[in-house]
Amino acid sequence: MCLSNLLCDIMAPSEKYTKLSKHLSYILRHDPDGAGLELDEEGFAPLYHGTSPEVLSSILDNGLKPMGRRYVHLSRSV
Repeated sequence: MCLSNLLCDIMAPSEKYTKLSKHLSYILRHDPDGAGLELDEEGFAPLYHGTSPEVLSSILDNGLKPMGRRYVHLSRSV
């Protein structure tokens, strides 16, 4: 993702996120096998998203919502 650790250190956080996003997009679109990902029959990779403790009260008050995701699940560990 970064050419060197020094380059990563001097990049702004938004640049790091953009670079990471582009790298992940490349892997998912063009080389999932090379990254060790198995796609399902619809072409999706089973990626997991963690929830931060700061949103716990909202989840308890409003329930768990997909927020644009295809599936929502709970797990003690992943």
